Amino acid sequence: MNYLMISYGVITFKHHIIYVFIKCLNELYLVIRFFFYLYIGWKLCKILTCYIEDEDLVEQWGEGEEARLVEEGRPGWWGQ
Repeated sequence: MNYLMISYGVITFKHHIIYVFIKCLNELYLVIRFFFYLYIGWKLCKILTCYIEDEDLVEQWGEGEEARLVEEGRPGWWGQ
C-alpha cells in the first residue's frame, strides 16, 4: 500500500512539473505577444508620422519647390 501511494505521489509530481512548465510557456507567450504588438504599433506610428511629416512639408514648400531643388543638385529638406 505504501508503494502505491509513493507511486501516485511521483505521478502527481510529474504532472505538476508538466503543468508548471505549460504555465510558464503560456506566460512567455503572453510576454512575447505583448512586445510583438508593441513593436508593430511603434513601426506603424513611425510610418504614419513620416507620412504626416511629408504631407506637412508638401503643404509648406509645395511639390514644385522640392522638384526645383533636386534639379539644381541640392538634395532638398532631407539633406539639411
